[in-house]
Amino acid sequence: MVQRRTLVARAAIGTAAAAVAALTATQAATAHGSDDEFRGNLKMLNHSGVHGKVRLNADDGTVEVKLRARGLEEMQVHMSHIHGHGDGNQATCPKMSADTNDDGVLTFAEGLPDYGPVMVGLGVDLTNDDELEYERTFTMTGATGIPPNAAITALGDLDQYVVVVHGMTLADDPDTPAVERAYVASLPVACAVIKEH
Repeated sequence: MVQRRTLVARAAIGTAAAAVAALTATQAATAHGSDDEFRGNLKMLNHSGVHGKVRLNADDGTVEVKLRARGLEEMQVHMSHIHGHGDGNQATCPKMSADTNDDGVLTFAEGLPDYGPVMVGLGVDLTNDDELEYERTFTMTGATGIPPNAAITALGDLDQYVVVVHGMTLADDPDTPAVERAYVASLPVACAVIKEH
């Protein structure tokens, strides 16, 4: 079942990327102001215990992202992204009620209607301990942006987006022996709604 979820998540990422790439420039025409600051509090998803803060500074065609998350799994790869709809509609952090098949797990695909597709890949990081912290500057949206590899200003106002951190070990049954547990890199573990500060 974990394997099936991973395949579904990969398919959802591909579908989302294609849909986002098809958006027109008019849908994201609003440009960032100079030296704008946006902040958000990372709140846990999937009962992960992950929490933290994120800050984005938009200035002269760049976006600087500062992220600090705690409660992550040690020695695992954690992805982080800016998610959104790219059309001015507000992205939100999903609730566990978005778990449509009622199995107690909110998958990447189940969260998509709320947080939207990946707009900017912020990083794929291997954690040495339970903490992830970085400061990175972006000038391009990346391969799944709007449109692909567009200037970061194509995102428009940053306060329509969320930042999501991914990656957690998942077992289909809490009584499953540890050797049968699997790490699902796409599983959303924390989300922050971005607001102008």
